[in-house]
Amino acid sequence: MEMIFFWLIFSLIVGVYASNKGRSGVGFFVLSLIFSPILGLFFALVAKDLSKPKEPTSETHKKCPDCKELVLIDARICKHCRCNFQSDQEAIKAVTDNLVTTSELSEYEKLKKHLAEYDDTKST
Repeated sequence: MEMIFFWLIFSLIVGVYASNKGRSGVGFFVLSLIFSPILGLFFALVAKDLSKPKEPTSETHKKCPDCKELVLIDARICKHCRCNFQSDQEAIKAVTDNLVTTSELSEYEKLKKHLAEYDDTKST
């Protein structure tokens, strides 16, 4: 009696797993029920995932400025029109790497002022 109960539960689990992979959940449930949940699980694991791919979002894709097609956000070259994205990213990185912060600039001005005062006291 207990074996039949577990057989049924594991067959149901195999059916749910197969359904999540885009396969027929009922078909895999029946397969597991007739033959074995272990055999059904094996076939469900080996079966190709047919579930639909996720829709592109702004977090995963961006629009190409030339052809307006969606490409992966990490792409360096558009797969549709071969537009180069890397040059824009490199230009932005070069500019941001060479920026001087306000605190660094104020420190520089303070040092320059102290140096000028030192030079004035030294020359007199």
